[in-house]
Amino acid sequence: MKTSLETIRNGLTAQLADLERDLQAAEARVNELKSTRRQVVAAIRALGGQGSESPKPAPKKAQVRMAVRDLLDSNGGAIDTDDLEGLVADKLANEQGCSAMGLALRMREVLATDEFIAASGQIRLSPTAKAGPEPEATKAT
Repeated sequence: MKTSLETIRNGLTAQLADLERDLQAAEARVNELKSTRRQVVAAIRALGGQGSESPKPAPKKAQVRMAVRDLLDSNGGAIDTDDLEGLVADKLANEQGCSAMGLALRMREVLATDEFIAASGQIRLSPTAKAGPEPEATKAT
């Protein structure tokens, strides 16, 4: 009896590993499609004049930083690395009217600081990070 339970557990563990691998591949493909969609939409707007007459501003580093902090606060202190850029893009577009142009660069700049930690596929606020905006938040970068 013990051997059959171990066989079942091993089979289920192998199945779970396969599912995890398939899920990661699917998530990567979804992220790739979302990124391509954002680029195509931006190109259409730039070429066709769709949308508002004045172009949406690119997000500033301080805006991206605060969006990341707000999202971490509202999501229990951690967000999957793969989901973060899309969430920040949506938040900045909806709340501040920013475009996604330059967002990837600003995200790399912000996440490269000591304020955030990337571990186990998630982004978290560093335990040493101060609460509230830093002097950098007032800069125009």
